[in-house]
Amino acid sequence: MPNNQTTKFRREAEECRRNAEQAMNLIERGSWLRLADDFMKLARTEDDLRMKIVGLKRLRDFTATVTPARGELPPPGAPTRLNLFAVTVPTVPHRGRPSHWRFRQ
Repeated sequence: MPNNQTTKFRREAEECRRNAEQAMNLIERGSWLRLADDFMKLARTEDDLRMKIVGLKRLRDFTATVTPARGELPPPGAPTRLNLFAVTVPTVPHRGRPSHWRFRQ
């Protein structure tokens, strides 16, 4: 669903194309067609921006429903953030590393 700005840019592009059809010489016709092309680029950019904003709003709403509020603890046994440093590594020496080196827990 295009917004008012996108519709305005598309109307301007159509008017520029009509003016290009009525132009008397090639230079004027080319100028009108380039201007129409620029208006269509503005319309596409406006549409892309609107779609990105809609997507970001949906993402924000989704994360608001999934993420617990600040200070609220998840129920026991519920999955939490993955801590990559919680993995325990065997204490077998590896390539000259001291055997007491481990990842943080």
